[in-house]
Amino acid sequence: MPKIKEVGDAFVRACTSAGVMGFAGPGNDPVVEYGNPMKAAQLSLQSLGVKFRQMKNKMPQFVLIIIPPNSGDLYTQIKHFGDVKFGIATQCVLDTKLFKRGPQGYVVAGSQYFNNVALKVNVKLGGINVVPNKTEMYGILGDGANMTLVMGADAQHPAPGTEGRPSFTAVVGSVDSLASKYVATHRAQTSRREIIEDMQEMTEASIQAWKLPKKIVMYRDGVSEGQFQQVIDLEIPKIHAACKKFKFTERPKLTFIVVGKRHHNRFFPDSGAGADRSGNCLAGTIVDQAITHPVEYDWYLLSHAGLLGTSRPAHYSVLLDENDMQPDVLQGITFALCHVYARCTRSVSIPAPTYYADIVCERSVNHYEPGSYRPDDTSSQASGARLGGSQQELFKPAHEISKSRMYFC
Repeated sequence: MPKIKEVGDAFVRACTSAGVMGFAGPGNDPVVEYGNPMKAAQLSLQSLGVKFRQMKNKMPQFVLIIIPPNSGDLYTQIKHFGDVKFGIATQCVLDTKLFKRGPQGYVVAGSQYFNNVALKVNVKLGGINVVPNKTEMYGILGDGANMTLVMGADAQHPAPGTEGRPSFTAVVGSVDSLASKYVATHRAQTSRREIIEDMQEMTEASIQAWKLPKKIVMYRDGVSEGQFQQVIDLEIPKIHAACKKFKFTERPKLTFIVVGKRHHNRFFPDSGAGADRSGNCLAGTIVDQAITHPVEYDWYLLSHAGLLGTSRPAHYSVLLDENDMQPDVLQGITFALCHVYARCTRSVSIPAPTYYADIVCERSVNHYEPGSYRPDDTSSQASGARLGGSQQELFKPAHEISKSRMYFC
């Protein structure tokens, strides 16, 4: 119990120093429940909820769970309980990271670890960690009179050899003028189909959350060059159709960008002065000529500082630009969005909305009843027929409370 109290105190200190209010002060002592990892996690969480209500006369808004390593099934149960069933923010931490062996036994991790946890907790509870610099907005972001909806989209497919498994798609959309806070919509769809079938409905949800933007900037991940025409023919018209559902005086102008990561192009500085500590080009390096397409609108951006090895730049291909943005403006906004990823205090390799869409796809397994879906099961018996229905029908959306928050961080 003393160690658990140390964990609680360190967590509260980190949250308070990061500006996350509500954890410190009288009447905010945590309620502790010791669960058995060999039993269903939902039983322990329900017991904790009952105990919390008896002591506080209200339901909890946040639960911090300490789990052992290699607890994938346990993690899925916890996230299904919080994200899908009850709309309670949950944060899992590994006991191997939380407790470190010292000369006199195990000690609680240092402040840096809890500061990183606080970054995730803040956005899960509705906060914002970072916003773009005003000089990097180029009049596109931060303009309340001409609001811009920034979106990210991705599709994730089952592993080779699996049968009866759907693909998962996700669309995230910004809900503030600084494009720092996002909400997510996701679906299960036809297996191994890259084109997002429900793009219209998912775009409508993003527009509804943002309240009639004037411009839309979409960053689409996971599309190969051979599929560009399919995206132009099938996805972009659905975004336009979604806009027609709302009473716009003028349809929002759309800029549609494909983010590519699977390529073999690498950049190297020609002198030590143009290199970072790892020998890579400096973050923010852009190449938009010589090696780019002779006709199409594309560029390469190395947006992150490499830590080890050779950094891989992201390749951006503009399929549609109704906003007629200057290349420097679009490239600058893209680089700025690489700095607003809530989990990190550094710039990342792709824009935050693209990153978030990828995370939402990866978490889709949590939206099935625990134990009913195993993505690595290659047997034909693990199909929807065994579960009494289609895998797409068994996919459950996030709780209404979760939908309004960045629960996926």
